[in-house]
Amino acid sequence: MNRQVFLPLLRRSVSVRAAVFIAFLLSGLLHEFAISYPAGAGFGGPLLYFLIQGVACMVESRLVGGTTSGVRRIWTWTVLLLPAPLLFTPSFLQAGVEPLFSEVHQIGASVGATQLLDKSLWFAAAGNLLTMAAGIQVPKRLNWKEELSKLTPFNRKVFLNYYAFTGGVIGAWALLTLGMHYELLAGNRVAGLVALVIALFWGARVAVDTFYFKHDDWPPGSELVVGHALLTTLFVCLTCVYAFFAVWCLWLSH
Repeated sequence: MNRQVFLPLLRRSVSVRAAVFIAFLLSGLLHEFAISYPAGAGFGGPLLYFLIQGVACMVESRLVGGTTSGVRRIWTWTVLLLPAPLLFTPSFLQAGVEPLFSEVHQIGASVGATQLLDKSLWFAAAGNLLTMAAGIQVPKRLNWKEELSKLTPFNRKVFLNYYAFTGGVIGAWALLTLGMHYELLAGNRVAGLVALVIALFWGARVAVDTFYFKHDDWPPGSELVVGHALLTTLFVCLTCVYAFFAVWCLWLSH
């Protein structure tokens, strides 16, 4: 929202640095409405948190920008996490977060653990199919027709071969999840080994996204940024579901 709405408007009348700082100020005000106002307390904390972020961005551009990536990562996480209590105030946690967790717990208790596990497997199978649906769009959205034409014919065929095989493997994960649904719920050891392999597959994908890909590697565009975030969230969820069933089948159920 800042990038698409506020910054283009602000940059017409002020400098880039001032526009960035004002965008953080506006974010702070919006979070006051979203956090402090519903809780009826904690006013000023969210605004101060985002003002700190704005100041930190200005300091970063002058003092931290030319340092190593490790230093920049430490700087970013420090600035994000240390003042976090200003954003998530005790009044907000008590009025908003605790009732939410309590309600989720009540829903889970009313549904029952078996039904939750059953639904999580259906979700996992659908999640694998969703990643395939996203993968089908990749050649067009990333302009593979032009980009791959720069490769030699053999390298292009190798690339497309890996693309097709990866999609086939993900499709196999979906079929195995559907076919071994009741075995996974029953704690079957063979099903647990399958779940372990799938968990390692998706866990490795999350690790690659975290430590190998860079933000600048991804093509620009709001749709691709949102799609990247949603896909990574799905990969994390799939890793957690299959990791749980691997532990359940191989250790907890016996």
